Amino acid sequence: MSEGFYSCLCMMILVTAASLYLIATSDMRWESFNLDTVTGCNDWLFVNKKILAYWRLFTSVGIIYTCICIYIDKVGLFLNILQDGILHRVHIKGTQRFTMFTVWSWCVQLLYFGLSSYLTFIDGSNRQLIHACVVLYELSFASAYLVTMVTTFVLIPAQVKRGIGADNFFRPYSLIMHNLNVVNVAIEMIFNKIPFTACHFPFSILFGVAYTVFAWYWYEVKGIFYYFFLDYRNKYAIVWYIGLLCTMALFFFAGSGYAQAMDDVTIEDYAKVSLIIFTFTILKVFKGPAETLPPPKDEKFKCDDIPCVDDCFKSCS
Repeated sequence: MSEGFYSCLCMMILVTAASLYLIATSDMRWESFNLDTVTGCNDWLFVNKKILAYWRLFTSVGIIYTCICIYIDKVGLFLNILQDGILHRVHIKGTQRFTMFTVWSWCVQLLYFGLSSYLTFIDGSNRQLIHACVVLYELSFASAYLVTMVTTFVLIPAQVKRGIGADNFFRPYSLIMHNLNVVNVAIEMIFNKIPFTACHFPFSILFGVAYTVFAWYWYEVKGIFYYFFLDYRNKYAIVWYIGLLCTMALFFFAGSGYAQAMDDVTIEDYAKVSLIIFTFTILKVFKGPAETLPPPKDEKFKCDDIPCVDDCFKSCS
């Protein structure tokens, strides 16, 4: 293990301990949440409580369908990753598609929309599930905007700057998870009545820590980091880690601010319009010529099954 790993590990331990302490000692306001918290709707335009409920059900089914499709996709996904000065053409498919943070965030949305639908249509009496639903909504909002912002303004530009194609970001399912994720939570923010509780922000930090630890494990197993800013061998690793956790917290508190604005009749409409504009501004749907990488000339990169993924960790030169 490098010295950078132990520095990052110490930081993760401190952040985890602080988050758990805040959860244990802060007023989480659990008693203020009930079924109306989850099922309530801010009637705007043609949307009402019933439409919101069925939209959530439709969205949860859509996310399930997406997860099934990426799992059974025989082609899989080819990632262009520059690590240690070598361009790796990494092939992932099946369960390995669920090792990326984007899919983790997508699955959190599945849990939220699925649980809110369960509470609405089946059984809304379980208060623990109501509490979980509130936290999952908050996590979904913060992680969705983190994913889209980092993809649009960090990962894709970094690929282009290094002369690496970014084709994998523009595959159909990648586009869905990188763009519809923020559209989903923006719609929720505009129409639902779930309070965005500021003291819940440690949950979003713990979610980020959980994926970071998983990324370390995945590197030990496969020898690759999907995201260059999680590579603890980087001399700026601590800076990247602090920046990512702060960004996660920033989007959480932005959600809290928007939720409060939605409850203020004097600025409610302005808040809704500004959220819509911001959301569509950060989307990345179309690619330019610089974001396209020609197919590799060497057929050895065309793996047909999961076990051969290790064989794809080779230089493209």
